[in-house]
Amino acid sequence: MKLSRTGKPGHRFVETALTRLVSELLGTLLKHDRNDDICKLAVAGGTCLGLVARTVGDAVIPLVRPFVLENISNTDWRYRQAATRACGSYLEGVSVEYLDSDLPYLLTAMKEDQDRHVQATAQSCVIAVARKRIEDSPEKSCGVIQQLPLPSLLNKLVRLRHKQGDF
Repeated sequence: MKLSRTGKPGHRFVETALTRLVSELLGTLLKHDRNDDICKLAVAGGTCLGLVARTVGDAVIPLVRPFVLENISNTDWRYRQAATRACGSYLEGVSVEYLDSDLPYLLTAMKEDQDRHVQATAQSCVIAVARKRIEDSPEKSCGVIQQLPLPSLLNKLVRLRHKQGDF
C-alpha cells in the first residue's frame, strides 16, 4: 500500500483512473442547460472535479487545461461556462502558480461575457483565486491583487448581484 499526498495509507484509486475520470467529469460540465436537472449534473461534475483536484493536486492540470483553452472562446455559452466552471473546480487542489495563469481569462469573462451565468461563475473564481493566493502566500499576494481592477471589479460585483436579485 502506498502513501497518499497527505501521507496516509491509500490505494491511489483516483490516480490510477485519473485520465478517464477527468474526461468523464469534463463531459458533465458541457451538460449545462437552463433546465434545473441538467444544471445539477454540471454542478455535480464540477464538485467531483474539485474533489479529484484536491486528491491529486497539480496532476489534474494537464488534463483540464486543454479543455479550458479549447472552450473559453467558444460562441456557445455552455462551452464558456464549462471552461469557467472547470477553472473554478480545480482551484482548491492545485498550486497557486497555476491559478495566476487563469486570472486574465476569468477577469475578461467576468467583465465582458454576454451570459450572466458565465459572468457569475467567473466572478466566484476570481474571488477564490485572490483568497487562495492571500492564504497560501500573503507576502507574494500583492502582485495578484495589483492585477485586479478593484474599483471596476467591485462595481461589476454589485451590478451582477442587482441583476440576480440579491440586493
